[in-house]
Amino acid sequence: MPAVVVLRKGQLLQTYSDQGLTVGDVLDDLRESGFVGHLEDEHGKLLRRYVLVGGSTYNFVEKQGATWFDLHLRVPSPSAFAADPEAMMRYLGGDDPIYDLGRTSAAIPLPLTVEAFALYVQGLKFRVLDALDWSFVSKVMGMSRFFENETQRQSAFLECTEDYLRATCAGVQLRFTESVKRKGMPDIKIEALVLGEWITICMIEVKDADHLSILSRALGSIGDAVKSLVAFYAGVTRSLPPVRAAEVEWPYAITRLQQQGAVIVQTTLSRSFLRAMNKQLLFGVELKGNRRIVKFCQRYGTAIHQQWAAEGFAPSFTWRTLAGGWLMIDMELCSQDDGWVSLMALDPNSWSVGDNAANEYRLQPEEWEVCKQKVLEVFKLKNKCRMG
Repeated sequence: MPAVVVLRKGQLLQTYSDQGLTVGDVLDDLRESGFVGHLEDEHGKLLRRYVLVGGSTYNFVEKQGATWFDLHLRVPSPSAFAADPEAMMRYLGGDDPIYDLGRTSAAIPLPLTVEAFALYVQGLKFRVLDALDWSFVSKVMGMSRFFENETQRQSAFLECTEDYLRATCAGVQLRFTESVKRKGMPDIKIEALVLGEWITICMIEVKDADHLSILSRALGSIGDAVKSLVAFYAGVTRSLPPVRAAEVEWPYAITRLQQQGAVIVQTTLSRSFLRAMNKQLLFGVELKGNRRIVKFCQRYGTAIHQQWAAEGFAPSFTWRTLAGGWLMIDMELCSQDDGWVSLMALDPNSWSVGDNAANEYRLQPEEWEVCKQKVLEVFKLKNKCRMG
């Protein structure tokens, strides 16, 4: 039997020569190697029971992790964490730490709310450890040796951490406090002085050697984050009595557009709104008479959008990656007043008897076929992007 070939991003992943092999058989085999996802042919996703054809090539598409929006809708509130330290510990040290998930009243991720949080997450994910960082890791690993009691071990860890942070966070005033040891409590509380106020930066507990490189990246990123936080608060205009400004519920990138003179159309950002808007943060922006839509997301099909825009089916747009990994998509606002309508409004097969408004933009069948062909070209590009 000719082999079944499985590709991943255009590269050979695996071949199979067994007869009667199903999609489920291949997926189960790939899962044992750490690959989780689904198989596709030229028509799309295949069901597990589908029998693969010898001599054919299939594309393996890896499963993407949950977005911030998915996780935010079920993460407990900050008050719930404060009331239950053991519940908080379950969210620490994983792939989606609490500082990345922290639930805010406006349902906006912390790395978008204030740039200091974005810089911290950026550092945690991508900071390259240098000799100073590895020296700290090595010292902490050495603490596995015998201590007379837990208090001595904690004091040695405090001294090591304090020396390390004072070297990596030059210009930032820090305060270190040992906790009273009991089950479920961290080792050290670290605070930073921000405009005359001591604020808690982090609570540290060493779990095992596997977490030490993560710990070093997290601690080493504190300096830049605190400096950014100081700059942020220095630019805040204080009012008496205190008033909650609307821009508190906006991403910092939107606030900067406002400072440049843009008029912001605020959208009510609630958890129910996130569900209704397909988990996207959307803002209307008007700057110098130019109306735009700005949205923030973690994934976006830029190549597909570019192709659609080139064919006149989608608005022009720009995009950039913010610190912390979020994407900012800025596109022109396409309104019906400017001659834009949804693609489905062109479908002659959706003709509504007696509804002149709905039928106003219907194409002739031959025109609709040309339009559909353009759409198919985009889907072909989509598959090509997955393979390449």
